[in-house]
Amino acid sequence: AATAEIRMHVDGVTARASVSIVDSSCECGSQCHSNEVDVMAVTAEEKELTVSLRGHVVGSYRVCVGLEGGAATTEVASLDLVTGACVFDVDAVGTPCNAAVCA
Repeated sequence: AATAEIRMHVDGVTARASVSIVDSSCECGSQCHSNEVDVMAVTAEEKELTVSLRGHVVGSYRVCVGLEGGAATTEVASLDLVTGACVFDVDAVGTPCNAAVCA
């Protein structure tokens, strides 16, 4: 299992936010939760959400948030767990998100 921390801007997020990570084939708020990615800790300050996670299975996932501690029904990010080092193309135009790995 690999551990990671992700940070993102989320309007309206508070310290009471709830987070779930579901397979990309599922919708946020659906009943198809799995234990492929564990949310270890969640912190929120001034619109910045930080999620510490442990990934068990390579794949694509949705990061879902519930504001004020409600059900995590809003998708705020996509997450790809990959094997080995994920290196962005240094020649990508603009941001690393233009690299083929993000397509």
